[in-house]
Amino acid sequence: MKKNILTSLVALAALVGFTSCDQDNIGPKFEGDLNKCVLVQSSLVNGEVDAAENVVSIEVSRLNADGDFTLPIVVESIDEGITIDESVKFADGETSAFIKVTAPNVASLDENKKYKAVFHIPSEYRLPDDFYNTTVSISIRPEPFGTALYNPWLFNGSWDVDVRKARTSNRFVAYEPIAEGYNFEMTFNDDFSELNAPIQDTGYVHPSYGMIFWEPSGSFDYDPATYTLAIKLDYGVSAGYFEDSSGDYLDYYKFDRPLYESGK
Repeated sequence: MKKNILTSLVALAALVGFTSCDQDNIGPKFEGDLNKCVLVQSSLVNGEVDAAENVVSIEVSRLNADGDFTLPIVVESIDEGITIDESVKFADGETSAFIKVTAPNVASLDENKKYKAVFHIPSEYRLPDDFYNTTVSISIRPEPFGTALYNPWLFNGSWDVDVRKARTSNRFVAYEPIAEGYNFEMTFNDDFSELNAPIQDTGYVHPSYGMIFWEPSGSFDYDPATYTLAIKLDYGVSAGYFEDSSGDYLDYYKFDRPLYESGK
């Protein structure tokens, strides 16, 4: 993760409902066997596939490494063209294993679509306060496009990020701009007059309020002379948004090549 200091004088807005720890709020007592408990890497996993690498692996860890152990996987839903392991095996002494989500025929997938697989592990192998489902989102890996100097509103400083572009659309992916394993995706229409980007987690976890997300507004400016893209956006957490007295919420990408050809 990029180790930068949060912009000074940034405050959280609309943060309500936080209470101090109270013994009365403690959840249900776990009465299962801790030795059989397994933890899944994340409740949301984003992965990319191509002809050479068509598998997305999700790490699972067990608390007790003694003996061989097979963990059943319960598939909630899965998109056509994707398969998922029905179980994962731990050998004696192993604390980690991997659930594999596979695109058997990558050529049949639409590169402008995300494919999903949703699964959970049975309750007898899961702590009661752990998340229930894990959603795996899979897309086709875009082609290399170039490098951009990234300057986010949320942090002081700037740094280079790798950028890729879809083959058949104006969908760009900035790889790990803030934290390892978290990419930012944005899509332009044919004439680059409109920008669309969903809310995406940054990977940066605020020490008090949790995961910070990235939410573009759709408003942007592009300078063709300097190849600089300025995106207006908000950053927030589950309880509210960051606010800035200046009213400016801009992330900058200074590309090493034109974002698009003139006249297109």
